[in-house]
Amino acid sequence: MTKKDEPNELVWTEAKIRAFIILKRHISKPPIWKSPNFEQDFVLQTDASSDGIGAILLQEELEIKHPIAFASRKLLPREVHYSTIEKECLAIV
Repeated sequence: MTKKDEPNELVWTEAKIRAFIILKRHISKPPIWKSPNFEQDFVLQTDASSDGIGAILLQEELEIKHPIAFASRKLLPREVHYSTIEKECLAIV
């Protein structure tokens, strides 16, 4: 609804309202974001696709991995040609 080519005014259809309610439900149930504890280890999970990379920084508490931060971006034209392992390494960086 906020893409570049979308109108400035949001048009709420039934499908968009349902999607928004589902999204709110999912981001408010465990595991929920938490502040980092610099006394504990961090876990970094990365992923790469043909056109983008992403990463999640997590910390484990009581055997539940809680998200601390998220990052993602589209690949640059020159990066699209990287091998899968190079894209995964790029996501770590």
